[in-house]
Amino acid sequence: MSQLHSWSAGHKKRRFLLLDSQPNLKGIQRCAKVLRGYFKDSECDLSNLDDLKNKYWALGVYDAIVIRCSYCEDDTINFIDQLKRNLKTLPVILLSAKANQQRLIHAFKIGIDDYMRGYPNTLWRVPLKIEKIIERNELSKRLRGERDFSKRLIESANAMIIAVDFNGSALLFNRKIEKCTGYSRDEILGKNLIEALIPRERKKELYDLLLSYKNEHVIPVMDTQFPLKIKDGRILLTSWNANGLRDYDGQPIGMIGVGHDITAMKRLEERLHVSEKLRTLGELASGVAHHFNNLLGIVLRRTEILEKHLSGRPNLITDLEVIRRASLDGAQTVKRIQNFAKQEKPLFVDIDLNEILQEVVEITTVKWRDDALKAGVKIQVDSTFSKIPKISGNAPDLKELFTNLILNAVDSMPNGGRIFLETRLEDDHIVAICRDEGIGMGNETLQKIFDPFFTTKGTKGNGLGLSLAYDIVRKHKGDITVTSETGKGTEFKVSFPPAQLGQATTTDEFKVENKQKVLGQSVLLIDDEEDYRNSTAELLKDFGHKVYTAASGSEALNYLGNQDIKLDVVLSDLTMPDMSGWEVIDQIKSCSKETKVIVVSGHGGFLENNDLKKHSVDYVLSKPCTVDQVHEAIEKVKKI
Repeated sequence: MSQLHSWSAGHKKRRFLLLDSQPNLKGIQRCAKVLRGYFKDSECDLSNLDDLKNKYWALGVYDAIVIRCSYCEDDTINFIDQLKRNLKTLPVILLSAKANQQRLIHAFKIGIDDYMRGYPNTLWRVPLKIEKIIERNELSKRLRGERDFSKRLIESANAMIIAVDFNGSALLFNRKIEKCTGYSRDEILGKNLIEALIPRERKKELYDLLLSYKNEHVIPVMDTQFPLKIKDGRILLTSWNANGLRDYDGQPIGMIGVGHDITAMKRLEERLHVSEKLRTLGELASGVAHHFNNLLGIVLRRTEILEKHLSGRPNLITDLEVIRRASLDGAQTVKRIQNFAKQEKPLFVDIDLNEILQEVVEITTVKWRDDALKAGVKIQVDSTFSKIPKISGNAPDLKELFTNLILNAVDSMPNGGRIFLETRLEDDHIVAICRDEGIGMGNETLQKIFDPFFTTKGTKGNGLGLSLAYDIVRKHKGDITVTSETGKGTEFKVSFPPAQLGQATTTDEFKVENKQKVLGQSVLLIDDEEDYRNSTAELLKDFGHKVYTAASGSEALNYLGNQDIKLDVVLSDLTMPDMSGWEVIDQIKSCSKETKVIVVSGHGGFLENNDLKKHSVDYVLSKPCTVDQVHEAIEKVKKI
């Protein structure tokens, strides 16, 4: 007893209820005396079973209940059953000297915590049993609390949390991963998670990792990215931190991982990467545009001279008009590449889409008919054009769009076939369809078809055709969709809203109502391209202007010191060999503020307004431009 007294010292005050199956309570009073002796300041209430029937709710104030009975009668069993139904965690100890094994087993099944035989000789052990049961229950309560906390933490985490055994079967599957994958817990738990969610090419990697951990019992913390194949068939890119999973004995049983959906982040990174590429493309295009537009300017200018000299030969004039139009369309193509990087808005007019498609078919005839026949295959273009309203659009942009679609269709039919072009009115939108009988595309290619720099043509393609086409459609407030199946061809469907009345504007930067000459203007033309300089001067003279030419900035400045020459207008390029156009313009303006300055440059559409104001530029023309546009610009600045 002294040993028990020493053990019980320092424990907190307890309150016990001692119940006797007999009304006189004599059998339980001895137990009360023992408990009061060992648990100082503790309370022991005595009662019998009959007095407490249907009052189970009032027993929650006790730390433990001790029940004495002779044979563990039915009334005692029923009382314990009802008590445990209402107060599951309340410790119950049964004291009985005569209960048989079957009744004791039943008592344990319905919830008693311990049993003591040999009453009353073993009463001294009751306090120790009670304390151990209470400590065990409190520990169990804390463990349940920690388990519930962990469960709530896992379920409320803004991260995917999964655990698998060595076979890949799911042991844990939280709410976040349900939301991300579309699978419910019931659909996944117990099933092979690797087979359900991991694409075929990465499955072996996970199985090998599980096998290595199972055999070696050592696994480093894994930080990696894995694709997940979700319920609707899409692929999510996910990032995971994983580690080994062990049971209560410390034995490896599988792996647990915490993951995040990084699909959107990766797309953003790709967009930033594409933006950087486009920025570089814009810088390259800016330099190329200047030189290419100079060449187109020479072609355009020589075409205009030929038109002047061959005015009596209509057949040749028609051919020259095709060259003239191609030169202007070529300039628009260069500008579109620049616009694609800078996201500038093109100028729109009311356009008949049927006419655009007919012209594109003619333009691409060399590719789909002549080149195909040379390669020994036959490609046929079938057109079905319905009567449709006009759309508001930019003609060169739309030609570029449908040229790309037709050329892609040709490339997809190495053995020949048919291309179907169709227009129709559908849900108040004008729809154009380009369908081919080519090799088609798989889902992986379809997902990237409009991405800049994505190509399936290897070194033969630059990956910009369809991305530019997509950009053109977007700027026209339209929509483009593609359907394809490997071996069964591809169909592009492009839709545009109809033109709004009163919103059309001219595509020409200058619209000349008549060619009334502004006579007597003294014009200095500064350009280092000799062909362009001479041909432009020749045509401007036809408008009655007196034209001086200079191949460089220093040569142009010589005219400023000539007292016999009074310059009315200066046409100047910006890129010259000895000094910049800005320097020349500054000196011209410092000598004569009345002299009007028109910048004519391949960079014309991309000059900053601040630079133009700083150097007092009066007007800007983009190369290539027609001589009519140059004359109109001269006329406009002289009216300022």
